[in-house]
Amino acid sequence: MIVRFREAIADRANDLNDAAVEPLLNIAWQFVLPGEIDGVFREEDISATIGTNNSTLDLDSTANPGGLGPSAGRIRQVMPGIRLGTSRTPLAFYDDSELFYNRYLWSHTDTGPPEAVLLQKRILTIYPTPDQLYELVIPASVYNPVLTSAGIANDDWAMTTVRIAARDWAAEQGMDAASQRLAALAKDSRERMRAQSHARPNNNLGMRRQFVDF
Repeated sequence: MIVRFREAIADRANDLNDAAVEPLLNIAWQFVLPGEIDGVFREEDISATIGTNNSTLDLDSTANPGGLGPSAGRIRQVMPGIRLGTSRTPLAFYDDSELFYNRYLWSHTDTGPPEAVLLQKRILTIYPTPDQLYELVIPASVYNPVLTSAGIANDDWAMTTVRIAARDWAAEQGMDAASQRLAALAKDSRERMRAQSHARPNNNLGMRRQFVDF
């Protein structure tokens, strides 16, 4: 993919060393590509721990007891179906704060096993306030994981990632003609990927080395 990136930026190919190209490809793969192609988000159950006497959980924080760790920052969207990890009991799910607090009151002092959860932006609020540590299992759509030397098995996906990374770099460098050319190529690649969007890759991506030379 690094070689392909250099080919895409043509006469500026020597402006970046491999260490500078790698993060550009990762940004395109992890965050930009999922925003441009419907159906490429992967779904995972994220495990997180809610602490004693703590009724909120920041989805992007690594500071929570037993918190989200490597998943922090990878969650794109939480979905209904949050449940307790031990009993698998589903929690009542709210994304409307008025409904939630009309039901459970702003000033509640109840403690016990979680029964309901409110999602606001990136914060989960739990009712009642946990009386001990509880594991929550959180269904979520997540961004793509960091690229490794194993690469991306699907050549269309690999080329789309390269073109998006080159397009965005060219735009940042003020290379208008190159940026427009790469934008057109990226659009063509996205159309190929949309045709495959119902065949979302599995969690290991079916990676193999030949497409990346990190």
